[in-house]
Amino acid sequence: MGKLTRTQIITQGITLAGKPTTSAAFVSLVVTSWNAWLRSTYKGWLWPFLNRQQAGIPLTAGAQSLVIGGGSGGVSDDLDDIFDPIYIYSSDYAYLGSARIRQIRGGPSYREPSAINPATNTGMPVEFKARESAGGAVEGLWTLVPYPFPDRNYLLSIDYKRLPIDSSSDSEVVAYRNDRTLIQAAKVCCLEHMAGGSGDPAYAQELEILAAMTGQDFAKDAAKTGMNDNLGLDPNFFR
Repeated sequence: MGKLTRTQIITQGITLAGKPTTSAAFVSLVVTSWNAWLRSTYKGWLWPFLNRQQAGIPLTAGAQSLVIGGGSGGVSDDLDDIFDPIYIYSSDYAYLGSARIRQIRGGPSYREPSAINPATNTGMPVEFKARESAGGAVEGLWTLVPYPFPDRNYLLSIDYKRLPIDSSSDSEVVAYRNDRTLIQAAKVCCLEHMAGGSGDPAYAQELEILAAMTGQDFAKDAAKTGMNDNLGLDPNFFR
């Protein structure tokens, strides 16, 4: 993560924007815009530092759905995405397998959870449908629908992309790798609220610089081992 606190970042961004005096109300506007930019940036890229794994998620016998994320289902993080596959095991590790995340639309009717009898179609799930809960109205919550319905209690291990909540503390060090980019974002957010606003040529120029810096950050950070990369062929067998 970065090293600077939110106060240090916002203060430096406002200074670089050339704002001579600031009020608490103006700083609050900048922080609100900065949080909105940061959240959009989190969602726009598959940042390795946002990937997490949660094990021990309970899937009870007969459950027709499971809500996870935002404190539900044993997952405290808000979830932006869930990665395939989901691993399944029992508390004594006697059962172990994996289930795919299937497409929301399409597929045969005999595997459609809403069209089968939950009393007779049971077993260890081999796939899940995953959709944002409440029609996406509550961000960070996801609903998993298993097929078949679990015949016993299982535990799930899920890899996912977390969505950090908005920064709410002046002393917080936010989840991002590059403080320079965060400062540039604060500068842009300040210019947005200064005289001229988003119609100011300086704002447009600094916004372009911010977009370039963000892209460079992802290019530098994305290729961590096992993240957003491809495993090559084993040289012991392929030449």
